[in-house]
Amino acid sequence: TNATVTLTDNRATGDVLTDSYASAGFTNKNVGINILINVYGLAIAGTDLANYALSATNTTAAANITKAALTVSGIIASNKIYDATTTATLNFSNATLATIFAGDTVTLNTPAAKGVFASKVVGIAKTVAISGLTLGGSNASNYSVTQPTITANITARSLTLTAKGVNKI
Repeated sequence: TNATVTLTDNRATGDVLTDSYASAGFTNKNVGINILINVYGLAIAGTDLANYALSATNTTAAANITKAALTVSGIIASNKIYDATTTATLNFSNATLATIFAGDTVTLNTPAAKGVFASKVVGIAKTVAISGLTLGGSNASNYSVTQPTITANITARSLTLTAKGVNKI
């Protein structure tokens, strides 16, 4: 819930003052718009301090909390033999989310995920774009997940030619 605020004041033009505060904190940690911030320990200092009386030592402000972006690692795309499609087979057994804040419960949901090769042609270390990953858990609404890209190979398909004799007159 830690917050940072910018202080302004109504000092007379040209006077030298420094505004400060001891602490500032959001009233909750969740994503939202115009969340109340409590600011404590207001103080002033400076050459013209004697000309001012601070009206309060605490105040409030408001600011937005936006979603934290999570990255996913450990997803593996299987190499495949050319089949004229861009579909990739994915393995999520080692998939992990990075940078979840301490105390938050967030899980990676993979049932709707799919992988697509950038093209269907044979190649090594071809880009596979992953989509459809979602988040679960009690704090999922405070996060977004970045859909990763990985690589895999498409190898040449074995082609067998057969010959058939043609009858001739």
